[in-house]
Amino acid sequence: MNGAARMRAAWRNGVRLDGPAARAALALVLAAGVFVAWRIGARQWPVIASGNKVFSDLFAHWSYAGFAAAHPGPAIYDREAMSAFQHGLFDGRLQGLPFAYPPPYLFLVLPLAAFTVWHAALLWGAASLAAFAAAIAPRPWRADPLAPSLLVLAILAPSTIVCLGYGQNGLLIAALLAGGLRLLPTRPGWGGVLLALACVKPQMAVLLPVALLAGRQWRAIAAAVATGLLLVLASAAWIGPLAWIDWIAALREQGDYAARWIGPHRQPTVAATMTLFGMDRASGLAVQAAVTTAVVLGVVAAWRRGPSAAAAGAVLAGALLATPYGFNYDLPVATAAVAALVAGRRRVSWPEAAVMAATLLLPMVLHLTSRFFWTAPVTLAALFVLCVWRACSEQERLFFF
Repeated sequence: MNGAARMRAAWRNGVRLDGPAARAALALVLAAGVFVAWRIGARQWPVIASGNKVFSDLFAHWSYAGFAAAHPGPAIYDREAMSAFQHGLFDGRLQGLPFAYPPPYLFLVLPLAAFTVWHAALLWGAASLAAFAAAIAPRPWRADPLAPSLLVLAILAPSTIVCLGYGQNGLLIAALLAGGLRLLPTRPGWGGVLLALACVKPQMAVLLPVALLAGRQWRAIAAAVATGLLLVLASAAWIGPLAWIDWIAALREQGDYAARWIGPHRQPTVAATMTLFGMDRASGLAVQAAVTTAVVLGVVAAWRRGPSAAAAGAVLAGALLATPYGFNYDLPVATAAVAALVAGRRRVSWPEAAVMAATLLLPMVLHLTSRFFWTAPVTLAALFVLCVWRACSEQERLFFF
């Protein structure tokens, strides 16, 4: 066989996920993760060493927990009261960090109030990382040769490092989404519970009703609705039913704030990308609406035969495509989509391998420079199309398990 024939054969055979090419790609991704960790650490260590409590966004979540513990009630959405409380926690120059999550989110962060901000950061990071690793690791562990690689990927992927560096909730939300989706074939009730919990960050969960309805997951829908009602009632009993009205107002204000003051280069969304291309906000949101519609149709197509790993990947990959409000630290959902795409497989095509590698390296690219801002929606769109195509074309439904 001549060289050209060998190249054609290698192209047709694709990439073995346990082969040398896949191991080299994994090593590259892990090296990128270590590099991002070094960059973030070098920037944040002087802040931490100075005793500044606002060394990451974790300060905001910690302050929300402390405020809720000290002042249970709808005042959690009072910007001036929250700002005064935060200044009391740290008397340095501090920009107000208002609470814009739905009331049940307080149940997730409330345990942080029992710790100092330093211990809370360690607890938050460790718990989120453990949940994310458990959500994307294959089952059973010993039966899948890819399990160790996926575990290492969950810990050291650039998206993981960025999220931990920011002290944000991207890992936890990705864990709830991926964990809930992977439970649907075997434990739909518990899957619905986890998916309902993921709705504490509603902009990342907009595709869930579409997927569950298209896949006719009635038990999961019932469990999710019941869990949601329980969370609504519990939060209303704790901080008052009017807090939900205050949340809607706070959500609108937060959207305006993000559009004015938060750099769009930190938002890997279609709307932010259109802004960077020079569009006004209204035009950018119109393009976003068109993309969201296309993503919804793709999810319907992927889920028409019911849940599968690739169908779950479509929801995860489409999460940041379908929302106008997301950040770089939300990219663990894309890493989870890659894990879903390789579930139960031993080979992938070269185009698939290229898209997955680009997805895993995307957080590093966005962290290093804003010049290639357009790569975010392009890469996520390629991953989403790949997941939809796989979900629609596979003869045998492959699951995480």
